[in-house]
Amino acid sequence: MTFPATEQTITRFFLEFSRTGEFKKQELKLHDLITSAISLLRSEIPSEMEIELDIADDLMVYADKQRMQQVFLNLIKNAMDACEKQGTIWISAKEFYTDGRRDVEILLSDNGPGISPANLQKIFDPFYSSKDVGKGSGLGLFIVHDIIESHGGSISVDSREGEGTTFIIWLPGGPQST
Repeated sequence: MTFPATEQTITRFFLEFSRTGEFKKQELKLHDLITSAISLLRSEIPSEMEIELDIADDLMVYADKQRMQQVFLNLIKNAMDACEKQGTIWISAKEFYTDGRRDVEILLSDNGPGISPANLQKIFDPFYSSKDVGKGSGLGLFIVHDIIESHGGSISVDSREGEGTTFIIWLPGGPQST
């Protein structure tokens, strides 16, 4: 799948991203948020890597656009790093209704080497990084966790060494469910 990123699109994103605005939730198309993040990373995606999406075009989330963009950029970049120069990243989402409340579940999986059980317990801790010195700040997943929680959602991870990793995000589906 190709994700075109024009200079205008990238410039618009960075202008939005750099603004220090208030936390503002709105209804957003999840598919557009994720394809936008992939487009911004396009030049970093090796030709041997595949990113597969299974997200309905009309699936909406109630979120702050800038902050959720940061979540997807970070998670996709981490999955790319884990897979090194080849592999597959799968991103899927669906909605669920429980007691009259609509929630959205987002799965982001890779077929990288997985995370050891010892490291798995620490991945959302501030300043924890499994990357070599100078290659990561250890703040990415800590910030992702904080952003998801500030949306009233949750994030967890399932990983098996040698098989890959899946991040599971649950977000409230609308203003009535926050």
